[in-house]
Amino acid sequence: MAFRPDYLGGQFCLKRDAFREAFEGFVPEHIAEYDEADIERLLGNAAIVRSRIKIRAAIQNAKAYLEMQRHGEDFSTFVWKMVDDQPLKGDGTGSATRSVTGDRLSKELKNRGFSFVGPVIVHAWLQATGVINDHEAQCFLRDVITADGN
Repeated sequence: MAFRPDYLGGQFCLKRDAFREAFEGFVPEHIAEYDEADIERLLGNAAIVRSRIKIRAAIQNAKAYLEMQRHGEDFSTFVWKMVDDQPLKGDGTGSATRSVTGDRLSKELKNRGFSFVGPVIVHAWLQATGVINDHEAQCFLRDVITADGN
C-alpha cells in the first residue's frame, strides 16, 4: 500500500508488472525478510518508482501483515468489516480523495504497525480494490459494479 495505486496519474499501474517482479510476486514472507542489499537492489531498478521511504514502508507493511496473520486476523476480513462486507458507493463525482472509511482504516492500519498508510493513500487503495466504488455517475461501470458486488 506504500505505493499509491493512482500514483502520478496511473504510473503505478503502468509499472505494475515491474513492481511484481522486483518485489518477488508481492509475497509478504519474502518482502518481510528484505535487508539493505534488497533495498539497494530495488533503488537501482529503473523500472519501478524508486523511493527509499516507500520501499522501507513496503517491508514494514509485509511484517505488519504477517503479524496480523500470526494473531489470527485475516487482512481481507479486517478490511471488509470496515464496510460491513459490502462495497461502498461514492457520491458519483469521481473527485473524492479521502473518506471516513479511509480515515478509519488508515488509523487502524497504523495501530497495527503499518506505515505510509495515510488517509489519501488508503482511500486510493480502497478505490483500486473495489471496496469503494467511486466511478463517476455517468460511468456505465458504476451500477454494474454495485449490482454484482464486484
